[in-house]
Parts: sequence; structure tokens; C-alpha cells
Amino acid sequence: MSFISQRRIFKKMEWGKSEIKKNGNQFDPCEKKEIDRGKRMNLFQFLFLAIGVEIFLAHLTYFQFGEVNLESFKVFVRYSGRFSYLTFLILMISENHPKKIEKILSTKPYSAFVIVHGIHLSFVFAYLYLSGKIPAIGRLLPGMLAYLFIFLSPWFEKSFLQKLHPSRWTRRIYTLYIWIIFVMTFLPKIFKTPAEQKSLLFELYFFLSLGLGTLLFWIVQEWKNRKEISF
Repeated sequence: MSFISQRRIFKKMEWGKSEIKKNGNQFDPCEKKEIDRGKRMNLFQFLFLAIGVEIFLAHLTYFQFGEVNLESFKVFVRYSGRFSYLTFLILMISENHPKKIEKILSTKPYSAFVIVHGIHLSFVFAYLYLSGKIPAIGRLLPGMLAYLFIFLSPWFEKSFLQKLHPSRWTRRIYTLYIWIIFVMTFLPKIFKTPAEQKSLLFELYFFLSLGLGTLLFWIVQEWKNRKEISF
């Protein structure tokens, strides 16, 4: 085969590839990266989402009470806490699935949880200031330690998500401790409520069951992925 014939064949092959790409029958890896990047949520977008949810909860509380007072604000703070709790459960479920978590809690999920819980903390401080209440020291210290863990987590975020060996148990302790603190907020009211009125605590039982189910799922996922830890 002559050199000129080889060049003609080569040009035909190049023309065919360009036509296939134009018709969309060939998937370009670069295009895949762009699509994947488009599906991810960044931290700035999540901030707007979190603020939007808090505004919705504020309106929901207002429609429930019809006025703004200390009691309605207390309920709003509780709703905000439930939102923070659900955000944490999503973080637990998605810890071993980084690609899925990027679509829900952004590419920095631990920082996203800091945003949600930080907003909730500001509402808690506002309620304590307006009501003049001071929490008991026995409840304050475990909560303060939990907030310390939460606000320090962004510094370990990269190693948590990459499952680096040195941070394996740090991440597990963080997750379990925050889970315990959340669940402990439900138990006192359940235990203190008289037996004849416990049927009214459907909401608390629902969130408690959701937390227990999430913990079981998390333990199973940790066990399945125990060999994927990077050194």
C-alpha cells in the first residue's frame, strides 16, 4: 500500500470519529467529568439550601402558632434541631459512599453539617438568652464536647473521606459520640412522660427509631468496608 493510500485511509478514519462524536454516539471521558462535576453540590450552594430549609421551618412554626412568642420560638428551635439531626443521619449513611454524599451534602459534607448545626446553635443561644434559662452543667458538658468535635471535623474532612488509616478510629469515635448526644436529647422526655401519655410521643419514637436504624446500617457498612482503609 502506497503512502498516499495510507493517508487517505487515515483521513477517512479521523472523519468517521468526528462524525460519531457529533452525533453523540461516542462518549468523551472529558464530557463525563464535566457531567459529574455538574451533579456535585458545592458548600456555597448547600449554605443557601440550609438557609432555605430554616426559613421554611420558621414559616411552618408561624402557621402552627399564628404568632411569634417565646413558646413558638422554642418549637422552631426544636424543628431546627430535627433538621440538624436528619442532616447528621444522612452523613452517617453516606460516609462510605463519597460520590452519593457529594450530591446531597456537597463535596465537603462535614463542613456542611457544621453549617447546619452552627445555625441551630445560634437559635439555641438566642432562646436561652430570651428565656433566661441556664442548662444544667450535667447536660452542658457533653453537649459542649459534641460541639467541639463537630466544629473541628472540617480539619479532618479530607482524611475522613479518603478513609486514611490514622483517622479511621477518629472518624468512628466522632460519629458514634455525636449519634449518642443526639439520641440522648430524646430519651429524657420519653422517660419523664407518664405511661398514659406516651402514645402522644409518636414524633420522638419515630426519630429514635430512625436513629437506631441508621446506626445499624452504619455498623454494617463499616464492617463491609473495613478492608478499604488506606495507609
